[in-house]
Amino acid sequence: MKIKDLRAIVPVEAESPQDWRGWFAQILVMVETEDGLRGYGMGGGGQAGTHVVNTALRHELIGADARAVEELW
Repeated sequence: MKIKDLRAIVPVEAESPQDWRGWFAQILVMVETEDGLRGYGMGGGGQAGTHVVNTALRHELIGADARAVEELW
């Protein structure tokens, strides 16, 4: 069960404040396997956090065995 996709976003709502909180806000991370399973997690870091997930971590985790949780950490 290999990781096929990994993406992070900063969820935005119409009522979200338009100030500094966007840089430090909660992020939503989606992990999808080749089998079609999806998992979601929350984290922090805002736009900087999504950049790290969508570039460095994505590059390292795509193709890895999703069941090897301790090893991936």
